[in-house]
Amino acid sequence: VTVEDFHGSYEVIVFSSCYQKRRKKLQQDKIVVIAGKVSVKERSDNKVIADEIYMIDEALSVLPREVHLTLRPEIFGERELADLKSLTMRFPGDREIVFHWRENGRKKYVVHTRSAKVSFGFELFRELKQISGVENVEISF
Repeated sequence: VTVEDFHGSYEVIVFSSCYQKRRKKLQQDKIVVIAGKVSVKERSDNKVIADEIYMIDEALSVLPREVHLTLRPEIFGERELADLKSLTMRFPGDREIVFHWRENGRKKYVVHTRSAKVSFGFELFRELKQISGVENVEISF
């Protein structure tokens, strides 16, 4: 399979077991996330050997380990914290939320939550971005 991103095109080797699971969803011009290994050969192009292929919405719910929120404390207050708590209750899951507090454009401190865990996806991402004082939303894989 040939895939393209903003940097070029790449050959992906997809074995039949992986392909059979995903073939109905693999379509031209659709966004996918490929989990696998890079095969490096001296005299040929590097290739990716696919272990799994996800549609973008599936990847967002399966792959992230943590959700990182960069907060601006001068804007993020009690009301915003209540909104965030409400979201964690509506999107329960096992992904930890990591708060990055910034002041004057510099990182002040980082807080890892243990109890407020979420299930990440597009809808949660959109709602997190709408909370006042949430400067940035990132996920780590």
